[in-house]
Amino acid sequence: MQITTSRTLQALVVDDDAVARKTVAFALQREDFECDLATDGEDASRQLARKNYDLVVTDLRMPNKNGHALTVELLARKPRSIIVVHSCIDVPDLARDLMLRGVDDIVYKPTNYAAFAAKAKGLVLHRQPLLRTDSPGAVEANAPTSDQSASSDTEQQTGESEEELEECPSVSVEDIESKRALAADVLPVSKVALKVFELTRTECDARELGAAIQCDAELATKVLSISNSSFYRPIGKKITELDKAVVQIGLRRIGELTLAAAMLSAITQRKLAWMNAATIWQQCNSAGVAAEHLIKQGSHASVRNDLVLISILNFMGRVVLGSLYPEHYQKMIAQCQQTGESLRELEQKVFPENHAEALLRLQTVWNFPSEICKPMSRILDSYSELSQQPEPLRRRVELVKLSVFVGKLAMSSWHSWDLVEIPPASVLERLRIDAIDRVIEDTNSDTQTIVDTTPNSTTASKRPARRPGSMPTIHYLNRSPAPFDFVARLIDGMDFRIQPADASKVPMAATIVVNCLGLSKAHTQQELRRFLETDMVAIVDCDGADDLEVDCQILQLPASYGAIRSVLFKASVKLELA
Repeated sequence: MQITTSRTLQALVVDDDAVARKTVAFALQREDFECDLATDGEDASRQLARKNYDLVVTDLRMPNKNGHALTVELLARKPRSIIVVHSCIDVPDLARDLMLRGVDDIVYKPTNYAAFAAKAKGLVLHRQPLLRTDSPGAVEANAPTSDQSASSDTEQQTGESEEELEECPSVSVEDIESKRALAADVLPVSKVALKVFELTRTECDARELGAAIQCDAELATKVLSISNSSFYRPIGKKITELDKAVVQIGLRRIGELTLAAAMLSAITQRKLAWMNAATIWQQCNSAGVAAEHLIKQGSHASVRNDLVLISILNFMGRVVLGSLYPEHYQKMIAQCQQTGESLRELEQKVFPENHAEALLRLQTVWNFPSEICKPMSRILDSYSELSQQPEPLRRRVELVKLSVFVGKLAMSSWHSWDLVEIPPASVLERLRIDAIDRVIEDTNSDTQTIVDTTPNSTTASKRPARRPGSMPTIHYLNRSPAPFDFVARLIDGMDFRIQPADASKVPMAATIVVNCLGLSKAHTQQELRRFLETDMVAIVDCDGADDLEVDCQILQLPASYGAIRSVLFKASVKLELA
């Protein structure tokens, strides 16, 4: 059935290619649109200031103002037009960003113009059904509508709301203490796992430990699977007996592993709306593996006891608090997504103690030894704060923090609200870690073998194959004096393609990302002044970064993973549109 309208539909076609511009307009005219043409974003903005349009079709890569900037401007207008992006730039992250912002459709060139125009008309009439003459409530041609109704219609279509996020109420120490009994039920750790953990601190042999593990069928299966992973059994026959599995893994380590495995199992059974159990599972496993490699490379056998377990326990406290205060965490996660803050920052505002300290309230239930509790109480301290702690506590906590970070980095396994705290070069030197790149690669490969052989694992250990041609590009320059470039590894894990920066060839519309970590404020300014003619994002960790006398965007670390990725994505968009 041919659908007619009560008035002529108005469209603006924006494209610097004259052929594409006229072809789109011709197709739309056959669907009863009256079309105006614009050669770039600035031309379109001038016409939009004079006239409202039912439909705006825009290319992305254009001179002056590009299509991405134009769509952001269009989305802020009330009432707004139907927005269709018509482009040859096939970049998944760019498409995702545009659709999440509220763009109605994206059509890639080459185009079936007849179908394109028909769909565009359908989008307009779906948004504004009163324009249809076959609608019971059809209005007279060009009849005015109120700003209020237009605003409501826009909010209904985009899902946006003017309401601010509800403030998350603070929690008292007394309230947390009153829920201590409930907290023990949040992570119902197997009694068998606790017994095995305690036995490893006595004079027991592999046969006794194997017999204890056998009392929990699920735990026994996991221990056998882990012992047969290439991390613990690179060669040799498959292990089928628990006492041999204990010997293969190590008598001391088996206690940590059984307790950690039991806790990980409890995590996957939690149904927390804000938590991705698969990501937590992978982060825990990779942190434990990273701890093993760091201990070996830095020769830290004298302080290794329970470091793997502590690295894994780091994640458990948040599960406990999140289970006890689910509404608080849902509100905090929503705020993280809106503001780019890390969850740790918001937890500090809401709770009187951090999640590691909250976990220690279960010490009496689980009977943890003091050598576990002391490092746990300092695990969220900054590296600067840890420098004030005595040895060997400082070294143990630094190894745990580094293990957690390396595990996430190696597997590119992050929540958007995770705080990214890059370790200073001085910490690596102090811990005698002179080949951190090898630790990262070994952690990646070994974590995959452990996860792949673990029954009922919820983690997809292998990332989808990346298509270099579809990956957004980052113009990147490393000016950090650190021996290893953690930022480059982080960017690569975000599925960006790194283009080494050359100031003389960077497109004027693009953004150059400059790594200035470890530089003083004065040295940072000196480096950035070399690129005054280029749009810049400076990644810094120096004091007084807000007062840098350079006109550029400052990304101060530590920062949330989501905030870092958002800044980098915007930089890549400018390059794609340049």
